[in-house]
Amino acid sequence: MPAVGAMRNEILLREPTITKNASGHRVRTYGSNDMRAWAEVYAPQGDEQLRGDGIEAIAQIVFRIRYPHREQLPAVTWQVQWDSTTYEIAAVQDRDGRRRYLHLMCKEAQ
Repeated sequence: MPAVGAMRNEILLREPTITKNASGHRVRTYGSNDMRAWAEVYAPQGDEQLRGDGIEAIAQIVFRIRYPHREQLPAVTWQVQWDSTTYEIAAVQDRDGRRRYLHLMCKEAQ
């Protein structure tokens, strides 16, 4: 159970919508079905990855939210917006299986 006040960060969970552009290509857009939530935010680790001719740092962050009781739960295609930064959800976990909290493992969007 989180400490009192741990879930003090308001985040925006952004569900994607797939549409077609003028040339008929599928385009993922966000913003039509957003959900606000209070979260505990922590950064358990960072990582590095070879990309091109250099090493790129990958910032990883976890958002713990109360289990949302609605039809559509956050998924790996969703984004999290927090503190003017956008993160891509890499994994969603209900760690204890009791539908109390979800852990959203994220990385900063490129």
